[in-house]
This record gives sequence, C-alpha cells and structure tokens, in this order.
Amino acid sequence: MIRIEGKEYSSLKQALADVQDSQIIEIDGCVHEQVVINKPNITVRGGTIEYDLGAYEILDDGIKRGTFRTYTVFVDADNVTFENVRVINSNGHDEGQAIALMIDGNDFRAVNCLFSSYQDTLFLGPLPESEYEKGGFRGPLENRERVFRRATFEKCLIEGSIDFIFGGGQGYFHDCEIRSLDIQQKINGYVCAPSTPADEPYGFIFDHCDFTAEEGMDDTVYLARPWRDYGKCMIVNSHLGKHIRQEGYSDWDKEHARKTCEFKEYNTGIDLKKRVSWLRDVNKEDLKYISSLNKEEKMNDINKKIHDIGIVPVIALENVEDAAPLARALCNGGLPVAEVTYRTAAAHDAMIEMRKACPEMIIGAGTVLTKEQVDSAIDAGAEFIVSPGTNPVTIKYCQEKGIPIFPGTANGADIETAMSFGLKVVKFFPAEPLGGLKMIKALAAPYNTMKFMPTGGVNEGNVNSYLNDPVILACGGTWMIDKKAIAEKNFDRIEELTRGAVNTMLGIKIKHIGINEENGNGLELAKQFAKFFGGKVRETSKGWFGSELVEVMNEDKKKGTHGHIAVGVNNVDRAKRYFEAQGYEFDEDSATFDEKGNMKFIYFKDEIGGFAIHLVL
Repeated sequence: MIRIEGKEYSSLKQALADVQDSQIIEIDGCVHEQVVINKPNITVRGGTIEYDLGAYEILDDGIKRGTFRTYTVFVDADNVTFENVRVINSNGHDEGQAIALMIDGNDFRAVNCLFSSYQDTLFLGPLPESEYEKGGFRGPLENRERVFRRATFEKCLIEGSIDFIFGGGQGYFHDCEIRSLDIQQKINGYVCAPSTPADEPYGFIFDHCDFTAEEGMDDTVYLARPWRDYGKCMIVNSHLGKHIRQEGYSDWDKEHARKTCEFKEYNTGIDLKKRVSWLRDVNKEDLKYISSLNKEEKMNDINKKIHDIGIVPVIALENVEDAAPLARALCNGGLPVAEVTYRTAAAHDAMIEMRKACPEMIIGAGTVLTKEQVDSAIDAGAEFIVSPGTNPVTIKYCQEKGIPIFPGTANGADIETAMSFGLKVVKFFPAEPLGGLKMIKALAAPYNTMKFMPTGGVNEGNVNSYLNDPVILACGGTWMIDKKAIAEKNFDRIEELTRGAVNTMLGIKIKHIGINEENGNGLELAKQFAKFFGGKVRETSKGWFGSELVEVMNEDKKKGTHGHIAVGVNNVDRAKRYFEAQGYEFDEDSATFDEKGNMKFIYFKDEIGGFAIHLVL
C-alpha cells in the first residue's frame, strides 16, 4: 500500500507523479518498480523498493544495459529524505554491476535505511568528467553537467561486494553498518571507489561506522581504491572487521594515483604502520570538518528527544545537594529532561550531580549569556544550550563547539538571525507576556520552517493548547519545580507534580474496546452495541464500530487473545516514549503515521490479560 496524506496509490510511480512539495510518501510492504524521483523536498518513508536489472543484459538495440541504467531508485532532485526504506537490486553478482540507489541531487538524507546489491550498490553523483571506454556512462547522467553533490546516511545498512559505494559526490556515513558480501573470490571486493573532483577536499567520510562481512571472508576485502586519480575517502572512529586486508587500500594498478588520491584513516584500532605507505594522515581540520557535519544530526537528535518528552522543566537551584534528588524526582515522574539555568552559581555543579544521579537524563544549560558559560556547561556535561536572547556571538560559539543551541526570540528579527545560522528551533520567551500561542502562530506564518519552544507563563492549564499546535516542539515550564518543596527536601511532592504534568500532557484514557467476532455476526453485534450506547454503526476495513466505544473485529483481522483495548492519547510519539521509559515494548511494524510524519497508531508488543493494547490519537 502506498499513501500520501491518506490517499492511496496502486504504484509508487503514480504517487511520485502526484506528490507535492514537503509531502511524505508512505510505503507499506514491497513494491517491485524502477523509479525516478525528480521532485525536491519530499520524504519517502517505510517499505521496500526492489528491482532486478544488471549491466550485462543485452537490450533490444543489441547494446548492453550498462551500469547507469540498472538503478532501482534514481534520486534526481534536491532535499529528498528516505526514512526506514529498503532499496534493493536483487539481480545477483553474476550479472555485473547493479545499482540499488543512484543519486544526482543535493542534500539527500537517509535514516535507518537498507541499500543492498552486489557490485555498485550505491552511486553518489556526479560522474567523472570522462569515461574510460565509449558508452561506459550510458544512461540518464551521461550528458548532464557534472555538479558536486552531498548526501548523508545515518544509521543505515549498506551492503555489497565490489565498489559498492562509488562516485564523485560527498557521502557522510554516520553510525552505519557497511557490510561486505561474499562472492567466493580470493579478493572478495572493495568497499568504495571514489572519483572525487580534484578541487573538492572531501569525498566519502565514514564516521563511527561498523565494517562487517559474511562469515569466512577474513583478509579478502580492501577499504577503497581510486576510481579516478583524486578519489578521497576518510574512515574515522570506526570498527573494522577481520575481512579487511592488512594493507587496507588498493591503487587499482594506478601507481601515479598514490600521489593524488587521498585515503585517510584514524582511530580504527588498527596499526596504521601496516597500511599502504601512501595513506594520508587525518589532521585537525579534517576532524573539525567531520564535527561540523555531525552538528545537524546532533541537533536533530536532541530536537526529537525533547519533542517526544514534551515538557522541559526549567530549574534554578540554590543548593547543589538538591540536584540529585530533584533529577530522580523528575525522571520518576516521567520528565527525564531539565534546563538548568545560570541564574545561580550552583548551575555547573548541579548539572554534574544530576548526570551522576540519572545518566539517562537529557540535561541542558539555560540563561547562557557568555562564551565562558558555554564552556562551563559543556564541562558539566550539558547536551544543549538555551539563551534568553539571540546573541550571534553565543550562537556561533555553540556551533563551533558542536553543541545544539535554542536561542530566545521575541520577534521576526530574532528569528531571522537564528535562521541565518541554520537553526530550525528557537525558544520563544517570555511566551505569555508576548502574546502566547496567538503571537507564535502569527510569527510562524512567514517563518514556516521554524519550530518554537515557548517558555514563560506556560502552565498546567495552557500547556496542551501549545503542544497541540504543530509549530511547537516542546514547552519549557516551572510549575512542577515547587520551590517550597525543594526547600523542605520534599522531593516526593516534585515527583507528584511532575507525574501530574505528564498525565495532563498525554491525556491517557480508554478510547474503545475491541471484540473479536468469530461467528460471522460482526455487523449484527455492532448494531446491538450501537443501540446500547446510543451511537451509530461505522464500517471500517477491519470490521465495524458499534458506537465509537466498541469495535467488532472481523475474524481475519482480530487482535489479541480476547480482544484489544485502544488507549487514546494527545500525542502518540510522546506517549510511546513515556511507556518505553517504563519498560514497555512496542510492535514497531504496526505503527502508522500522518502526512507530517507524526505517529498516530501503534500496538504494544505484549498482551495484558489476553488483550492487545494500542495507542491512538
């Protein structure tokens, strides 16, 4: 099943023809299609896209298909994102090159994806300026201008055999598994073959990656060889399996390329003295550049975590000894996050004690005004910075240090300053005195890519009006931080207030009960419940609702031994995060999402008392 905003399509090509800017295509299951994505600013989420074309196939014109017409997916647009997608070219290693994903658009991003083939799994454009043999570039890229492209791969699995990551673009691979497949040869393959343009400083960058292989492949794989003379590949902070050959790299019988290509390796646990003599050193500028690439991923990760928690307690502690019990009270109450403000001298040491007491807690520093306070916060283990205003000096310094920052804004000029630094989330402070949600929505209209974290005047009575609006990432609040309770060391009271805030935010309630009908009388049963509760019968793809309080499931759609319980919540992502913190697990395959990518439905993994349970809006 393929959907865009609830509308269903019979093929991925139809959906791609219809998709509009910023929309999400959801795939449920497997589609067997060769597709071209030529519309920018879209997201493809879930499912498998599989095709099976190989380079050796002779076409009707008597010419081999060639490498660049074998792709399963061709991304030919900028700002395309793949999330939880499997892209496979299943042609097999005996039929030559077989591309799974071919990219010639800028700023492609993949998260939690699989890209699988044998030779030439993943191509990152552009092509080299010239081909080695006539017709070697035959395909959609052959005659187009060579434009340098950049792509990011986060938590992905990329597998293949020979040169299975290749091309002239920049690929940043972070926390990925790079898996070599066995083709039963003495040399089983080469992980990558860069053809980086001479004037570009970086090609393929592998950061915190795990290079793995199938069993029995020890000492049979090279990390890289230069497809063109200036190919560049850098591997840092990564784990290399026993399949990687001791010398590490091949010159592809191009001795002259040893002087021009740039292969670098750092912190892989390998004695680099055993590598090829022409391996280059990773320098400080390289590490600084990698840190800059990781900033956006780090910011996205913090944004996601804070969004899913929903409320950020804002704390000003006078006594460091209160930090640890306060952290435990907040975490036990369901809010494992805190903004510890530099309004008091205890901030630095308080953050250290909170981290010791609750390592799982997300701790940030607030009211940060100077570079010295940024350094102090980082030293204390802060994961994010919040400033009351939009000071360019503070923002720039935080970005140089690689720590996410949420600067305070009050008007359009502040927001534009934040946007000039590439920020996508800002604090709105003081929220209520400045006009509250009404003012935020007015500002969000022209600045529609910005998300807001309002603080100041947010309380238990108005927090949901903020959180229910899609422009709000989360809210900062102080109502659960009872100063009297802290002074009296009554941290049970803090936990009680915190739990109350979480319950208000989540709005947990039983929405309906599901009954498994096994005698073919589902409709009749639904009518009886509708009459009992004074409601109407509503047919669904799974059965019937008898009023909105009871769902009668068809026999082939039944869930749970005795039935199911639908738990209604205000936000499924936040509720899921809350229950996971309590030790519950979920059936991730059951999740469904709205057109903006927000989760709207998911089953728990285990039954309770014979009932399956799911969260639903």
